[in-house]
Amino acid sequence: MNYAESLSEGRLLRRYQRFLADIELGDGEVITAHVPNTGSMLGCLELGARRAP
Repeated sequence: MNYAESLSEGRLLRRYQRFLADIELGDGEVITAHVPNTGSMLGCLELGARRAP
């Protein structure tokens, strides 16, 4: 896929309200990110797992 900006690695802290997730970035900043997939995403939702937003 082509992205307008480079991706950043983050650590999943929690997912809530179907479309939102709290992510801790590599520099320690915690952000709330949009999650476009409304499914359960069980394979991706291990708390503490590193992900690219």
